[in-house]
Amino acid sequence: WSIKDNGIWEEPEEIHASSIGAILAGLLALEKAEFMVPRNLLKFGFQRFNDLIPQESLTKIVDLSLLTLIYPFNILTEKNKQEVLKNVHKYLEKDRGVKRYVGDKYYNVNGEAEWTFGLAYLFFAYIDSKPKRAEKYLFKLISLMDSDGYIPELYYAETDKPNDNNPLGWSVAMAILAIEKYLEIKYK
Repeated sequence: WSIKDNGIWEEPEEIHASSIGAILAGLLALEKAEFMVPRNLLKFGFQRFNDLIPQESLTKIVDLSLLTLIYPFNILTEKNKQEVLKNVHKYLEKDRGVKRYVGDKYYNVNGEAEWTFGLAYLFFAYIDSKPKRAEKYLFKLISLMDSDGYIPELYYAETDKPNDNNPLGWSVAMAILAIEKYLEIKYK
């Protein structure tokens, strides 16, 4: 809760809510499996986490990485989940993906890049509460696949031009997980 890290994007060190949330989710899973987890780790971790949420850090009000706190970590309260989603939709959601954060310089050509795997995270954010909305994100992600089933890492801002990182394992893996979940629900 007090040590800076490089976050999910491996960028300059800060204290990140997504990093703290991942650790808290792991500690809670250990506790559920009946491992002894020191109470102060959870106490101080949640204090710092709650000080940051719904922001990612002191410099990033909203960040795609916050969606990991919904899936797979499921660590947000409903109120914080709704606030994170509201901010993601308002500031980061685009036609072919989700910007990592406002002001992202990586592959920034006339604006922040649109990361395809963000659509899968939005699918998982809604699959249990708004399945039709979740389906919209899944189908949008599937529409970005090429004839080999590959999904590019990202699209340049406001274009239909992907970068050369194709396929991106993270995007393909998230698509597989989302399709699997969708089929499980649709055909159970």
